[in-house]
Amino acid sequence: MDPISLKSTAEVLGTLFSILLMIPKSTSVPVYTESPSCANISTSSFCRNSEKLSRNMATFLRGKTQSLLPTYLSLQSSPFSDNNGDQWCNMLEERFTLPVDRDIGRLNQIQNVLGFINASLLAIAEEQENLNPNVTSLHKELRSIAKRTVSLIASTACLMCKRYQILIAIDVPELRRPPGIFDQKRWSCSVLKRSIGFFSPNLLA
Repeated sequence: MDPISLKSTAEVLGTLFSILLMIPKSTSVPVYTESPSCANISTSSFCRNSEKLSRNMATFLRGKTQSLLPTYLSLQSSPFSDNNGDQWCNMLEERFTLPVDRDIGRLNQIQNVLGFINASLLAIAEEQENLNPNVTSLHKELRSIAKRTVSLIASTACLMCKRYQILIAIDVPELRRPPGIFDQKRWSCSVLKRSIGFFSPNLLA
């Protein structure tokens, strides 16, 4: 059974998304705003257990992306489907970089990366629906993992409220996928490969 049911986050997600998704994609500087909504969500059952739930969810997502990467590569043409095909998955390092200091700025960047992963997985699912329309299991798995990142975004917001009593809106930059099928596949497998390293059990410690 999955460690966290999406249903368990329902009581907080409505409040979170009205706040967390309010910054335009063109905004580059996070806006720090005190919000009374913290009082509404920090006492919820989901937020009370956010530390444990975030560890479980990060571990779960790490395992899912780790098993999904070789599946994705095997369905692509050479060189991706060759042995050591993941050596081509070396883009996007800057998108997954986090601040060293474990403060609210780091939590904000974690939110932004999770938002990027969520949008990227949905884009990869659409890509594969076009390139490999018959592999519906892959499409469903990509969309399922994308949905699960929402729970981790919610956990991050809970921790912001518990530790700093404020919420910061997610600033998700445009995906900027490169032109050409080969480079798009490099981009897609790079998202999967770097997500494996990103989903550390101690991500939100």
